[in-house]
Order: sequence, then C-alpha cells, then structure tokens
Amino acid sequence: MPRTPVPASGSRLRSAALAAAVLSALTVTAKSTRDALFCAYFPASELPKAMLAGAALSALFALATGPTLRRRGPSAVLPPLLFLNAIGLLAEHAALTAAPRAVALILYLHISAITGLVLSGFWSVVNERFDPHALRLSISRIGLGGTVGGFIGGLTAERIATWAGARHTLLELAVLSSLAAVAVRALGPSQSAEPARLDTARPALASSYLREIALFVALTALASSVVDFAFKARAMERFQSPEALMQFFALFYTGTSLLSFLVQATLTPRLLDRAGLGVGLGGLPASLLAAGVLALAVPGLAAQGVLRAADGALVGSLYRSSYEPLYTPIAPERKRSAKSLIDVLVNRLGDGVGSLIAWGLVLILPSAATTGANAVVAVMALLALLVASRLRRGYIAELAQSLRSGAVVLDEAGVQDQTTRLTLSRTLTDINRERLLAEIERQRALAADAAKAAAEAGQLESAASSPVPHETAQRSARLSEPAPGRPHSERAKEADARLQSWPARVSDLLSDRPERIRGALAHTDPALAAFVIPLIARDDVGAQAMNALGSFGARVIGQLADALLDAEHHSPTVRRRLVRVLATFQSPRAAAALASALDDAEFDVRCQVVRGLEEMAESGVVTPLARATAVAAAARELGANDNTANAERVEHALRLLGLVFDREAFRLSRAALSSTDPKLHGTALEYLDNVLPSAIKSALFAVLPSQPSHTSPRVEQELLEELRRTMA
Repeated sequence: MPRTPVPASGSRLRSAALAAAVLSALTVTAKSTRDALFCAYFPASELPKAMLAGAALSALFALATGPTLRRRGPSAVLPPLLFLNAIGLLAEHAALTAAPRAVALILYLHISAITGLVLSGFWSVVNERFDPHALRLSISRIGLGGTVGGFIGGLTAERIATWAGARHTLLELAVLSSLAAVAVRALGPSQSAEPARLDTARPALASSYLREIALFVALTALASSVVDFAFKARAMERFQSPEALMQFFALFYTGTSLLSFLVQATLTPRLLDRAGLGVGLGGLPASLLAAGVLALAVPGLAAQGVLRAADGALVGSLYRSSYEPLYTPIAPERKRSAKSLIDVLVNRLGDGVGSLIAWGLVLILPSAATTGANAVVAVMALLALLVASRLRRGYIAELAQSLRSGAVVLDEAGVQDQTTRLTLSRTLTDINRERLLAEIERQRALAADAAKAAAEAGQLESAASSPVPHETAQRSARLSEPAPGRPHSERAKEADARLQSWPARVSDLLSDRPERIRGALAHTDPALAAFVIPLIARDDVGAQAMNALGSFGARVIGQLADALLDAEHHSPTVRRRLVRVLATFQSPRAAAALASALDDAEFDVRCQVVRGLEEMAESGVVTPLARATAVAAAARELGANDNTANAERVEHALRLLGLVFDREAFRLSRAALSSTDPKLHGTALEYLDNVLPSAIKSALFAVLPSQPSHTSPRVEQELLEELRRTMA
C-alpha cells in the first residue's frame, strides 16, 4: 500500500525529540572521540589518508545497506545496526590499551562509516511516520531535542575525558548507541510502502540541472573536507595528549551544534522567505570564502576555528534547508535514484578528492600545508558561488516545466522559500490562463456542433414534409436501419465502449501499482471522478490525478465540492489539493464551492481555500462571499486557540478580509506589517484602524505586537497612497 503519513501525536513527537537528542549526543561525542584519539596517535601527515579511507568506506557502507533500507525501511534496520555499533565500541574500548594506534585508526574508519548513515536513517523514519503538514510547527521541537542532546553529549564527553581519560568516552558512546536503538524503536514501524518505480530508461544524472546539483554538492563537500583537515592540523599543533584533544574537540563540536541550531531557528527561515533559494545556497560558499581569506590573512587556530565553525554551523542549517528543495521539480520516480546517487556517491567523491588534495599538500608543501588548504577552500568556495547562481535559474526553469507537465504537485501552504513560492504562483497563473482559454475554445466548439446539429435537424424536418422520390426514400430507410449487432450511431458506439471499459479502469484506479494507475488516468472519464479523487493524496500519481480532474471541467464541480466538505472520508492532503483543482476552473460555481469550506477543521486547508479564492478574484471571477461572512470567519481565525503562530493567523485573516475589502490595500498592509520599518508598519496599522469594523479590529489588534498610536484623521485613500509610495 502507498505510504500514508500519520498525524503528529504528542507521544510520538516526544519519542522523536528524545531519539533526536540521543542521536545528536552520540554524533557529537563520536566525532570528538574519533578526532581526539586519531590526532593523539598519528601525525598530521597521516590525516588525509584516514579521511580518504573514511570517505571511501562510508560510500561503500551506504551502497551495501541501501537495498536493505529500501526493502525493510530505516525503522527496522537502524535499531539492530545501533546495537551492533555499541558492541563494536565496547570491543574497541577493551583493545585500545593493548594497540592504541591500530584501534584509533579502526575507530576513525568505524565512526566515519556509520555516523552519516544513522542520522540520514533517523530523518527518513521521521519523514515516514509523520504528516509533513502536521509537523510544520512541531519539527522545531525535534530539532530542539537534537540541540539539547548534542550540548549534553559534548559536555559529558569533555568531563569524562577530564576525570577518567579519553579512552572511557568509548563506554559513553556504547551506552548512547544502545539508548539510540531503543529510542528509534520506540517511534514504531514506518508505514509500509511499495518501493518507488525507478526511471531506468534515463541515466540518473541525465539532465543538466541534476548535473549542476551534483557539481555544487561535490564542490561544497570538497571544500568542507579540506577545511576539516586544516582545522585538525592546527589543533594538533596546539594540543598533544588524548585528553586535551578530547576536551578541545568536545567543546568545539558542542558550540558548533548550538550555533547551527541558532542559525536554523533565526536566520534560515527569514532568509529563505525574503531572499529565496539563491541566497540560501550561496550562504555556505560565501561564508567559506570570507573565512578562508581570514585564515590566510591571520594564520592560527583561532581563524581556522572560525572557518571550521562556519562550515559546521551552516551545513546542517542554511545549506541543508536550501539544498533539499532543489529536488522539488524532479518527478518521484527519478528523485530517489538521483538523490541517492548525489547524496551518497557524489558527496563522498567530493570528500575523497578533498582528502587527496590535502594529502598532496602535505607531500608538496609539508611546512605550509594548512596555508595551501585555506587557499584551496577559497577557490572552491568561489566556484561553488558561481554554480549556486546558475542553480537558482535552473531550479526556476525546471520547477515551472514540472508544474506545467504535472510531474510534480505542490501545496503552497508547505512552501517556505520565496523562490519556490514565486515560481509556483507565476506558473499556476499561466496554467490557469491556458486552461481558461482552452475551456473557452471547447465551449465554442460545442456551440458550433450544437448549431450544426440544429441545422441538420431542420433540414431533415423540411425533407420529411416535402414529397420524396421513391428511390430516395428507400435509400434513406436503408441508411437509417441499424446493422445487425451495431449501435444506432457512432456516439452510441463510443458510449457503449466506455461502459464496457469502466470495470477495467476502475480496477486499475484501485490498484496499488503506479503504472496501472497512470494508464487508467490517461484514459479516464468524468463518470469515474469518485475513484480519481483519493489518488491526489499520493506522491507518485497525485499530479496526474489532479490534472485529470482539472480536465473534466465544470462537469465534476459538484463532486469535488462534496469531497472537499467530507472531512470524515478525505484527508487534509486530499482536501488541500481539491482546492487547487477547483481554483483552476475559474467559475462562480467553483468559487462558491471553495467559500463553503472556509470553516474546514484544518488550518492549512482554510489557507488554501482563501488563496484559491484570491486567484479567482485576480482572474476576474466574482467570489460569492458576503462581507459579514468573511469578517466572522476572520474573527474565528484570530481568536482560535491552537498551535498556529500569530503571524500566520494574521496573514490568513488579512487575505480573507482582502476578498471583501480592497484587495490591493490589504496585500500592501500584509507586507507592511511584516516589515521592520516602523513608519511603514504604523501606516498599515493606521489604514486597518480606519477601514475595519470594530469587532474584527479589536480581534486583529489583540494578536499584533503593536497597536495604532491614535485614531487617524486621514482618509482611507490617503493612507493607501502612502502605502503604495512607501512599498515602492
């Protein structure tokens, strides 16, 4: 059966946050122990070799476990893998005293191979267990759990190394690995899913867009690998004993983990929302370029630490949040193979090439290898910046093409970055216009056919009332006589064929196999809309199902409206996407259907309804929404006691009110309220204070952080003109 994510219950969220905390503690402690023990027993010249071997082993391990992960699911594979990891750590702890150099090398390769796979598997479990829309507000709690766990794990490792010696942090790792296995198992089994059908007809990196993603990943991975080498080499110059190195690395990685969380919680959402993916993608290489130049100008551990902290803090926050949406335009059947190839092989290839460069620098410039590494980082970061600018243009073009073809389907409520939001809005506007023109042409053709049929009927009536020669009458009778076993007309023949094909098509639509469903959707009929509607919730065929419903036109508006209001039998995902389909019809009937769903139980569905009505209003469709109804609905939104943030409630309420007041003025007011300019903010408050009824005004101002200073004597038009001028 296709995977259906479940809502985020409180107990499941607590389990996920606990698992994130334990895994983060395990990761920070493992990296600290790995680096401390290796750097204590080996010279800096051996570090690139170990990094190269670790990257190769990590890639091989990921490839070896990949089929099992896809077949059984990460929630079934991770717990036994973590228990085996704990056993291996106990064995390394026992052998470290007898063979410190050999065990330090084995531990380095061991940690390098398993850490990335475990973290990736955990987030796969989270994605499979929870509905992404239900988790939109709660995912930060899981991230907070990870930050707290990493902080505690790093400090604990530092204390154990100080009190008992660096060797005994391996015992802490074994305990954390066992606890992580239990925590991941507590999340429960993921929903079983049929493996995605891979597009084997084309190579995984067939498109230039995917090749640019691969190049960007390779350059950033290469730069990060060289940064890591230079940082550890500087640390080895300052510290020698395992305990001193352990304390240093534990505190450093703990601080970097905390900094990464702060960037993710404060900078990342604002930057992506206001500047888009281009700036987000360029954040990491730009920071590496600036910090690399600083490390060249001011050699030493402090500048090298700034460079390593910039890399560590941004890779898990801004870079990850900007990188993941790059796969949005890729169809599901191609995404898995392409993303797996880039994330595993290309990333490890970049690590390996970076390690080779570091090794070459050690051989060629043994006394200046760190300086040469910083120069390489600056050059690679500059190249990655250039690729990031190309990636943004490629992303916009690829996303627009995929939206037009129906290869992907997006819900605007789940889009966080400005680039995707603008591309989605512009593309959907173009698609709606094209569909409207196509519907007009279809109606013209139907009118022409009706006129032709009426003319032919008139000619037949005229001929029947006039004398007809005997031979002509006989020929007409022969032509009108049905052949044995044949319908009376071509139209009847087609109807009969459709009726006969319906059972097979219904069987295909109810199938679990995507290829059968796609074949049925390509030749489906409006009479089968009830079987198509549930399919729009699926990731693999949802886009094609939405296109099929959209092609049925006004004939299925009633069915779609009934399904939209049926929250008992249709999930929030189905209802959100039904809103998108109805919004494309551009008719008063469709607008009335959307308006009837303004009191849906799900906030995301209500947001989609209002945005759909906005699209219709922009296209000239009169929305059948009374001002009193809109004001009452906005008051309910502003007074709701749920987990929705005030900023989201205010934006939704103002969009809703804009449908019955001045739409442009309320759009400008929304933008002004989110601005940091106090004058612009004040003008928006002043305008809303002038135009809103007292009941909704008090509800709105109660959730805004600031209030209008006084009742303005200025008229509405004057305030609106000031908003226009200031926003411009």
